[in-house]
Amino acid sequence: MENALQTDEHAICCVSLSGEFAARGDSMTADQFHDVPERITPYIISANLDEQVHLLSGPFRLIGSTEAVLHADLNLRWSPSVAIEFDGTYDVPFSGIEGQWTLMSEGDINFSVPVIVTQVILGSEASAVRGIAASTLNIGRGPFRRLRFCLANFPSYRGKSIHFEHEGMSGLTLGRLEVATEEGVCQIDTIPESKDLVEAAERNGGFVISHVGEWIPATGVMSAKEAESILGMLHFWFGLLRGAWAGPLFPQGINDDQTIVWRQFDNGRLRESRQVATWLPERAPLDLSKAFHGFVQRWNEDVWRDSLVTSISWFVEANAIGTANESRVVLAQVALELLSWVLLVEEQRLCHPGDFEKISAAGRIRALLHHVGVPTDVPGYLDSLQALCDVDAFDGPGIIAKVRNALVHPTKKKRVLMESVNGEQRMECAQLALQYLDLVILAVCGHDGYYSRRGWRGWKGIDNNEVRVPWKDKREA
Repeated sequence: MENALQTDEHAICCVSLSGEFAARGDSMTADQFHDVPERITPYIISANLDEQVHLLSGPFRLIGSTEAVLHADLNLRWSPSVAIEFDGTYDVPFSGIEGQWTLMSEGDINFSVPVIVTQVILGSEASAVRGIAASTLNIGRGPFRRLRFCLANFPSYRGKSIHFEHEGMSGLTLGRLEVATEEGVCQIDTIPESKDLVEAAERNGGFVISHVGEWIPATGVMSAKEAESILGMLHFWFGLLRGAWAGPLFPQGINDDQTIVWRQFDNGRLRESRQVATWLPERAPLDLSKAFHGFVQRWNEDVWRDSLVTSISWFVEANAIGTANESRVVLAQVALELLSWVLLVEEQRLCHPGDFEKISAAGRIRALLHHVGVPTDVPGYLDSLQALCDVDAFDGPGIIAKVRNALVHPTKKKRVLMESVNGEQRMECAQLALQYLDLVILAVCGHDGYYSRRGWRGWKGIDNNEVRVPWKDKREA
């Protein structure tokens, strides 16, 4: 096997952040990979960054102040904003674009979706019309055996080995991330063919389909309604992993013979086309089994679902590239206080609601971190932040609350304080607040593996910026 993975002019061999993969077109055979699972075959592969994805071919019927045939295709565009778009010709002249419009199928495929007509170029007999879908579009119905989907700009990781075939070559990649619960199994596989585009997007921005995934229900079959529920949960799961929304995109319900019986199109609420910071380790072997099991368990609990949705949404917003460090501190603190309330007051009942209200913001965060096993001291590598310590703000929660209070209560004294906090200290404060939020959510979900530390400036890799979660050894002891 070692010789089979050596490269020559006929081979591809690359060590990437997503793991090692090698491919050959000469001597390798499928028998050599009999112990390695086949990858999930991609059904959408990007050829270029921000390349439109064709969804449906027309003609359709466009119904509003007038009604006629629209000769156009439905595509998902990535910029200037992600949307399902149509651009074609309308069989009759337009009298106006205001009011309600509906796009309907004109043929065997049955669907109806409200749309917004954004532009019309008038003609004497026909008009050129452009618009976007105003809601999710569903086609077909269940039941079906598997739910497959795509992810965009998902980060690199070191997963399990999978075997892939591409253009006559056979290869391996450490590209599978598999997690499971009592409800089903979720697998995502990297798309090696998109590696160069993924790296270009990380450097310069732009969207690319980076992964393909499947959800396999434990019952062996699922309905369209059940699929929508799973997709909603996975949206927040993948948002937590990436630190930005990643999908799922273009979900399809398929059977064992690969026939597609259900499809859904929406914009996935995508925003970030660049690589963002995330706790997800790139080099350490990745095992998210316990984290996903805990996430699903929390998701199914009334006391936790809304809190997960809210805290992960604030986390994604705080983690966005365009978010100022000052806003990151505020958003992260709000999310941490929410999680402190839910865990310590509502679930564990360790604190009476009235007593919780009397605790300072720093005290609430400090109690939360102590409970889940996260140290509250300022990490030594955030050396600029150490200078903000004082009698009241003697640890990380104290500094975060100190900076946040100075931001939201702009008295003269607070303004003077913020003027003394330089840009590097604001950045480190924001990164510490986000790291606390990373770790609390991971602890709540039961993750016991590695995470990537924020604000790290040294060598990257295992035992440097990628370390075990702090509560791992404590709980085993």
